[in-house]
Amino acid sequence: MRKCPNCAAHPVADHPANGCVLAALIQCIRDRGTVPERRLRDVHAHTDVDALWNDVGKIVDRLEEGAYR
Repeated sequence: MRKCPNCAAHPVADHPANGCVLAALIQCIRDRGTVPERRLRDVHAHTDVDALWNDVGKIVDRLEEGAYR
């Protein structure tokens, strides 16, 4: 069973929705109801977390600067 590539603390199949940033983002997609569970697990298991954090870092920078007020 594949572990989360972000935190390595949980298997992808039963990762808590708020266990890490990647799991929370996957849960956002799940809540939309547009992607089958099997595909979500594949995306979760094979996410390039370095690339993800590069993008998330930009959002955090904007948040810190007050861009979302």
